[in-house]
Amino acid sequence: MPPAIDGLGDYALLLAKELRSAHNVHTEFIVGDSAWDGRSEIERFRVSSVTKRSSDGLISAMKKAGPFQLVLLHYVGYGYAKRGCPIWLVKGLENCLLEYPNLRLMVIFHELFAFGLPWQSSFWTSLYQRWLSAKLAKLASACCASWRQSAEWLGEKAPKHRGRVACSPVFSNVGEASQLPGFERRHPHLVVFGGVATRSRAYAWNIERMEHALKELQISQIVDIGPPCSTPPKMSIPIVFRGCLPANKVSAEMSISRFGYFNCPIDCLSKSGVFAAYAAHGLVPLCSQRNAKPNFEGLESGVHLLNLENALARELPQVETVAGNVRTWYATHSLERQTARLCALMEFHRGPGS
Repeated sequence: MPPAIDGLGDYALLLAKELRSAHNVHTEFIVGDSAWDGRSEIERFRVSSVTKRSSDGLISAMKKAGPFQLVLLHYVGYGYAKRGCPIWLVKGLENCLLEYPNLRLMVIFHELFAFGLPWQSSFWTSLYQRWLSAKLAKLASACCASWRQSAEWLGEKAPKHRGRVACSPVFSNVGEASQLPGFERRHPHLVVFGGVATRSRAYAWNIERMEHALKELQISQIVDIGPPCSTPPKMSIPIVFRGCLPANKVSAEMSISRFGYFNCPIDCLSKSGVFAAYAAHGLVPLCSQRNAKPNFEGLESGVHLLNLENALARELPQVETVAGNVRTWYATHSLERQTARLCALMEFHRGPGS
């Protein structure tokens, strides 16, 4: 949560605001970081943190925050423990549910576990991370995921959720354009948005081939939005470095541009906040990946996004169609629609008389 800059914190805050404004469901935040030094009120939400990362510390923080009817956990293991194994969190929630049997737990699994090579720590902790995710699913009254494969895995590990895990791609953290200028009136700019690692991956493709493709698409400028990269790329096409911008300015920049660039496998796009932002603003998503097969969420190369090479053979009206397709795809799981589904799930699991 602020003052930290974090995509997951933004996601949680936007969701809480929509729950409050559209459904009269009120949220109180508990930050799972004892070193957090933010304000006790953010956007009119009460915010506190655990005094220490332990089962007792979590239960103490929850008792101070109460009373409440449901615990909504945004789960990424590395957000709660250095090696991605937050034993204290899972144990604390288990003990809290034992102490308060009418309390309900809902978990939004943003990640389940990490992969790694034998010389990386994630290789050795992955099995334990899997066990903790499975344990959380078994404790939860309801589970949500942004990736179909995650939903299927949760159903296997916690059979009570099989076929019932709510699954939907993430929404945009930087707003959703309600109105956009016609595609031909938007600037022929390419937006490269995200954190340092995300943008470094985007620029890691063959620069010469990338420059050739961008020139063929008549892209006159690259707009780079995010924290400064240690080694910014050197290209003949001008790059304007905007740095970190507030959400409304990111949205404004995307609303007047035509293209957004990323380097991420299509199968993982449903959990990409960067791709969600491009889709919500009707940008034509461009990538360096080759994948013609549709993924689990219905995204298809050539229909909802273009790789740089197959984009070259298309006329402007065809490119504009891709922008419309991906925006239509996004509308089915916008912030408003996802919050309504989540709220319905909360109501279902609140229990009688609560």
